[in-house]
Amino acid sequence: MTGKELQTIIIRSGKTQKELAEKLGMHPTQWRTYFGQDDIKSGIIEKVAGLLGVTMAEMYGEEGSQGDSRLMEMIQSRDRQLDKSQEQIDRLIRIIEKMKQ
Repeated sequence: MTGKELQTIIIRSGKTQKELAEKLGMHPTQWRTYFGQDDIKSGIIEKVAGLLGVTMAEMYGEEGSQGDSRLMEMIQSRDRQLDKSQEQIDRLIRIIEKMKQ
């Protein structure tokens, strides 16, 4: 992975370069030197992946990983919708029970 590719991934994640540098125990100036490199060491990429909460496959954009990621997003979104629906149902049940009294 090139430094430019790594920089793009970080920008898309919404994390700041300064934030990641601090979490990696680096000075931001030292961290920026990676972005000019043609080949980032896999150890650095693995650390960044851990901080971003993604897999190495996702970092490298391997086929299938984006589909898995989108599927997980859809599942999480559906779970949130179900939670909201359940809260509404519980509220309606409480209202109905109060009306019976």
